[in-house]
Amino acid sequence: MKSIQVVVATDGSGDVSSIDGVGVASVSHAANAYTVTLDDKYSKLMGVQVIGPVTATWHLDSHDVSGAKTVVVTSSAVQASGDIMIVLDVKNSSVK
Repeated sequence: MKSIQVVVATDGSGDVSSIDGVGVASVSHAANAYTVTLDDKYSKLMGVQVIGPVTATWHLDSHDVSGAKTVVVTSSAVQASGDIMIVLDVKNSSVK
């Protein structure tokens, strides 16, 4: 299993201003959802953790780590400026 961590800096509207993390190609934002596009494909998504600057409930909206290389997390509240940390645990082989 591999853990991928990305810190997403947001502006006042929640839009992505910069990202810092290894293994992540990009992060985009639309309507309280953040789409993380990974550098590589993985066989399975094992877990997701999101830590944001406001009190909000985060949930996994969709994922396709073996095809499109994307994970979408959605927040119950609009993000103000600040950092969001997203941690993705992925399985990178067929070994159990």
